[in-house]
Amino acid sequence: MKRIELRLQVRTEDYRIIDTLFKSLNPDNVNVPENITLNFFIEKDELIFSVSTENDIETLISTLREGLEYIGLSLQMMMVEENEKNTDRN
Repeated sequence: MKRIELRLQVRTEDYRIIDTLFKSLNPDNVNVPENITLNFFIEKDELIFSVSTENDIETLISTLREGLEYIGLSLQMMMVEENEKNTDRN
């Protein structure tokens, strides 16, 4: 089977968001299934989430789904923190 690679690009003008996502998500690379390659990296103003496999599409989909959940949770946490800061200022 040919190698399958999926790349998710998160782009924003606020580099702090990219940096925070990278720092919060990168430690999750430690328990990756044996037949999956998972990478998080920053390229210019984007966070790239790349996942690939040669023979296990189900695990690839599961890994991608998990990565999206982590990204969503991290963004929600950043929004909560920002809202709390704005509330404290008022």
